Amino acid sequence: MDKKIVCFDFDGVIATYDGWKGFDVLGKPIQKTINVMKKLKDKGYFITIFTTRVVTPKLLKWLEKYEVPYDSINSTAHNPPCTSFKPIYHCVVDDRAINPVLMNEEQILNKIETIVNQAISGSSPKAEATGDWSLFIGRFQPLHEGHIKLIRTVLNEGGKVCIGLRDTPINDKNPFTIEQRCRMFEKEFKKEIEENRLKIVVLPDIKEVCHGRKVGWYVREIRLDKETESISATKIREKWKEK
Repeated sequence: MDKKIVCFDFDGVIATYDGWKGFDVLGKPIQKTINVMKKLKDKGYFITIFTTRVVTPKLLKWLEKYEVPYDSINSTAHNPPCTSFKPIYHCVVDDRAINPVLMNEEQILNKIETIVNQAISGSSPKAEATGDWSLFIGRFQPLHEGHIKLIRTVLNEGGKVCIGLRDTPINDKNPFTIEQRCRMFEKEFKKEIEENRLKIVVLPDIKEVCHGRKVGWYVREIRLDKETESISATKIREKWKEK
């Protein structure tokens, strides 16, 4: 085939997805994806939809209702002879896929574990996230290498970071003032702050984070290597006291 081929997943890409509820229980349309599909179709692309769902009449009616353009669904008829059941494409759009080329090993592992955890929970929350910023809430007493690696994981993915700095009372566990901790971030992330890719917001000394249903953002756990995760701010403070 001479045309450029783009393959789209359905759940979490064309339609919202919050867990499997049956073949004919379909999510709401993700309009930005559908708009992109229309633009690709206008440019002459061949669009194939490949989903684990059985192609039921209700699914076909859903696609028609929301004017989703496509040339084939769950089909490899466009494949060259002697190929497998995997569809041929130049690009795939899938909420559970990664491209390792521009990532280091740590980033690849973290991305895989994040996607797997989302898959196990039966949801693809990224499809419903509407903001541009990732929030890190902490005391950062002090800011250390573990925090820095964690924050740079998001920055290296091209994301923006908001630091929610807890305004904790001064004591042995919290020896640094808000001003001192802000300076730690300003020194380490000077470039990112100037580029408006990192900002610091002072928060009260919160005890919990609460949210309702479908709030437009999600909670993501980032895992680092064991050596980094073993870094203890308590031990760092104790060493400083000994000096």
